[in-house]
Amino acid sequence: MCLLEWGRPKMFTITLDNASSNNVVVSYLKRKTKNRSDTILEHEFLHMRCYAHILNLIVRDGLKEYDQSIARIRGAVKYVKSSPQRLNTFKQCCDNDGITCKSGVCLDVATRWNSTYMMLDRAEKFQKAFERLEDEDPGYIKSVGEDDSDDDDGVSELDRGGASKLGPPTMDDWDKSRLFANFLKLFYDATCVSRRPIMSLAIVFLFELATIQAAINMECVEGPHNLRTMAFSMKSKYEKYWGNIEKMNLLLYVGLVFDPRYKLRGLTYIFEGIYEDNSSKVFMLVDWVQDALTRLYDSYCENDESNVGIQDQTISQSSERGAGSTSSTVGVGQGDFKSLIHAQIKKCLESDNSLATKSELERYLSEKCEEDDVKFDLLTWWKVNSIRYCVLSRVARDVLAVPISTVASESAFSTAGRVLDPFRSSLSPLMVEALICTQNWLRSSAPINIRTLIDDVEEFEKIDTELMEDLENSSRPTSLAGDN
Repeated sequence: MCLLEWGRPKMFTITLDNASSNNVVVSYLKRKTKNRSDTILEHEFLHMRCYAHILNLIVRDGLKEYDQSIARIRGAVKYVKSSPQRLNTFKQCCDNDGITCKSGVCLDVATRWNSTYMMLDRAEKFQKAFERLEDEDPGYIKSVGEDDSDDDDGVSELDRGGASKLGPPTMDDWDKSRLFANFLKLFYDATCVSRRPIMSLAIVFLFELATIQAAINMECVEGPHNLRTMAFSMKSKYEKYWGNIEKMNLLLYVGLVFDPRYKLRGLTYIFEGIYEDNSSKVFMLVDWVQDALTRLYDSYCENDESNVGIQDQTISQSSERGAGSTSSTVGVGQGDFKSLIHAQIKKCLESDNSLATKSELERYLSEKCEEDDVKFDLLTWWKVNSIRYCVLSRVARDVLAVPISTVASESAFSTAGRVLDPFRSSLSPLMVEALICTQNWLRSSAPINIRTLIDDVEEFEKIDTELMEDLENSSRPTSLAGDN
């Protein structure tokens, strides 16, 4: 229904989370649309699994090893934020211990691990204040040990690990929390990557993937006992989703090739870091990605109408060169045949080595990589070079536009902590599009003066209020003059 409402748009990829029902949806769409003229390689790359959701699954497996410690800290934070009086007492403890951190503590949403990281990261800065609170507030230990059955946050006490029954956090809990938060920061930063505006996330993905794998492997070997146990759990989940390239969408790798700073050389380097003990597998994977890129480019060439004219022009130029070569043999003496053969061979070799005989993809890959400058703008580079790479630039445009996460669209419903009512799932496609486009506009690189916009809104409200008052005054009956 959405595709029909949107005018049957061209589908390149669909980014979804890991719900099993989504596999059925993708199979249905492939079956119904694979014969469309604008379908690329029969939708071989249609299904893109959400990068942020897989990260969430990996980290939550590690969270299981720290359930009780996290639950105790969650209970302590919840107690402090449950009333203004308790919060004032906690602030007084912070002042007495000389804690100057202005960020304050925050309570997590138990179903979102990134909020759990933020809670732990902030809470450990106030460890001394929480310890002092046990002496300053007699109700702290007793209240944290009570069962808050009136909570209506949609998360059971069992899901919270029994936070309200475990008492205040111990010294061991704080030590575990600090270790865990330091390690989890890597994953938190990787998740934040998916929220960056105006950036090709497919290019960032591989660098984050290699960093995460290296960190997990290092903790499995060299980390403390607590972290090793957690790292092994996370590694098992990592291998399930990202351990085998055959289970992944190859566009995640093709995207890096379309960055002229890296191309296939950068891809080879990353594979060497991931599979450092298996050079043969590195070459196999690079060839695999290059084959997918070649097939993708050839498919665009077949569907590109202007490419037919380019090919015809190339053929006519070749014919003209062939005709010129034939005419030059007229009137040549027998003694010059040897020099003529050498000249023709030389011309033939020059023609084979000429860039004109290579495809756009071959020319792009054979050229020198661009310098890795901080100010380098990938999209601007492709815009400028689209004249040289007519077809390849269109492939790059589609690949670099692929979202690797659904977080961007979800955040349209929870910007600045605001959440729409439960009927948000009933929003029309037009409204969803408007919300996403508005958020993209607000996060764009162009400077937006929010203060000016707010002033304009206040001015409009003021005018509206004055108009309403004038309307009310004009609608009132006119009073008669009294007798003098």
